[in-house]
Amino acid sequence: MKRYSIVILLLVFVSLLMAAEMIIAKPLLEDTGDLTLRRSPINDFSGNSCALVKISTDLLPLGEIESNRTPVKVVYKTGEVWVYLSAGEKRLYFNKTGFARKKYEIPLRLKSNTVYTMTLLGK
Repeated sequence: MKRYSIVILLLVFVSLLMAAEMIIAKPLLEDTGDLTLRRSPINDFSGNSCALVKISTDLLPLGEIESNRTPVKVVYKTGEVWVYLSAGEKRLYFNKTGFARKKYEIPLRLKSNTVYTMTLLGK
């Protein structure tokens, strides 16, 4: 019985080591030149204007994208995912089959009607 437990633990450990991971190649930055939300603003569930995070990635299609609150809207574009979030959101969680779940702490305070960009890559 002890031998089986050790074998199972080793198999779990090896599978965790072999899981691919997502890396943040370019952190979240404000894009002052992008007027996407000025032309067509999106409101959150409280009626407040959203912030937009444009994520460039080679991991399309991504699985579910989560945050502390529910993302208002997720739009898949060619090579990008646009995530509309409520202002003040603090975290994003990225899920994709075959990859370890990625938790991303947003390094700045998201503002309403503001566009941000970042790059997420698979390793």
